[in-house]
Amino acid sequence: MKRTIIVASVLLSFFTSCKNEPSVIERISEQGTKVNIKSVNNKYLSSNWDEFIYADKDNASTWEEFTIFSLKDGNYVIKAHTGKYLSADLGSDQEIESNREQYSLWETFSLTEINDSTLAIKANSGKFVTIRAEDLRLYATADTINNTEQFIFKILK
Repeated sequence: MKRTIIVASVLLSFFTSCKNEPSVIERISEQGTKVNIKSVNNKYLSSNWDEFIYADKDNASTWEEFTIFSLKDGNYVIKAHTGKYLSADLGSDQEIESNREQYSLWETFSLTEINDSTLAIKANSGKFVTIRAEDLRLYATADTINNTEQFIFKILK
């Protein structure tokens, strides 16, 4: 009987002392959190020389680094490695570009948590960011969250 109580006590203290790692969304700060973002095709998002965002890189380096900032209103802004904000350009084909010096409505996004590291990104237009199969570019055109609207965020140290 004593042995059972001791084992139960040890197990209880072990499980109560384990702390869950905060989710990615909980780790995004107002000061900015550096991330790599991976798409459903297992490729990293990259801000290319043409300022468009592609899901086409096998490995992450500088061009695949983004800094995401939480805003006081619960939305987020994302900067590419160039220091320019991502924008859902609603005046054209709703492509996602990294070409804005400052942020305004087109550069703000909301995040929907799928699990601890997977998020869906929604543009200010109310459309989810998705990958276009023809060229692997990102667009804010999806009405719902399916596979191509889910992105894995990896926090960089």
